[in-house]
Amino acid sequence: MGKQLLAVIEQGGYPNFIPEYKALGFNADIVNSVRKASKAIKKQKPDVIVAEFNVSQEFRDRVSNIESLLAKVESDSPKSKVILFYEKGHMAALEAVQKRFTIDVILPFPINQEKLMSVLATLVD
Repeated sequence: MGKQLLAVIEQGGYPNFIPEYKALGFNADIVNSVRKASKAIKKQKPDVIVAEFNVSQEFRDRVSNIESLLAKVESDSPKSKVILFYEKGHMAALEAVQKRFTIDVILPFPINQEKLMSVLATLVD
């Protein structure tokens, strides 16, 4: 069946890496919300999840968009590797989330494509 990658693109603003994911041998699916990603994780158990780390004061009970997704990964797909893209100004919030959840790789915006591909090539054999 091949390696599965789930890309969660909520805000975007960076290149579409789907061709690169596929070139590395991943079957890549895209969803545009954490809610859709949570449903996909339950069904697919992806090898890798690539998502954006977004912080907003509108999140009443959490720091970011990603905590519910990371909780779902821990419960339904604990072998999945998680890569997060983040704004450098959000590092303190990201560090708070990292204290509670496993995040395998964090990459700052702007995304360095070579670094992302290198990480993916070594993350899942």
